[in-house]
Amino acid sequence: MAKQLLSNNFQIAAVVAVALIGLSLITSATGFGVGFDSTTLNRGSAGAITPEIDGSVTCTTTDGGSNLYVNGFCTDSHDTKREVCLSSGELEESYCVSNMCLTEIINCPKDYSCQQGACVIQ
Repeated sequence: MAKQLLSNNFQIAAVVAVALIGLSLITSATGFGVGFDSTTLNRGSAGAITPEIDGSVTCTTTDGGSNLYVNGFCTDSHDTKREVCLSSGELEESYCVSNMCLTEIINCPKDYSCQQGACVIQ
């Protein structure tokens, strides 16, 4: 009886171990379960097209990332987002995060106004 109980416990432990290894392989291959990785947050400096760091160029920005002083656009595998003024003091800025274009509404700093998709000094 004790030998059978030990055998059952071993089988259960083996099944759990195989399941954990399988889950680990699946999450590594798909990216699910992976925490925030600061290397994919791509908010580079102005003046350069900024590809994602993982080597695949699936998201680029023409103003180098989040740069409210330069008009640009962001292109990913789904869309192209042009930076636009929402009002005289509000800019819709675009940048790459995890191979996707995201937008953010930014208020231009004091003494700046939004013109043609960029904050410029008045």
